[in-house]
Amino acid sequence: MLVEDVERLRSAPFADLVPSLTVEPDGCIVPFTYGFRRKWSLGFIGQKPLDRMVEAWRATCAAPVATILRSTLERLAAADIEYCDLFWEMLVSAPMASGGMGSDRILNNSLSYRFNTSNKKNN
Repeated sequence: MLVEDVERLRSAPFADLVPSLTVEPDGCIVPFTYGFRRKWSLGFIGQKPLDRMVEAWRATCAAPVATILRSTLERLAAADIEYCDLFWEMLVSAPMASGGMGSDRILNNSLSYRFNTSNKKNN
């Protein structure tokens, strides 16, 4: 990651980096969408004030999540998909970026089928 990118992650308004937060049933606050890996969560409701959670998240999670976003955008560009749910696609990319298995909430591998040739434009 470039130095300029790191500085942008530190200085950009949090809502520009993470436009939505999801509170899961157990109180865990995750970025973007339900089921996003807890490795990148902000914490739990009541754990500490949200501004402190955001500060800690920037320090530990912003750069890896930016990498997930970048790899997601590259994957989508290569697949030539006209429309997609970016947050859902980031959920798919997160396990690939971290080398892990991903969210337990992904019920099956049907997500990978979104990138087969039937989703490409017919020319």
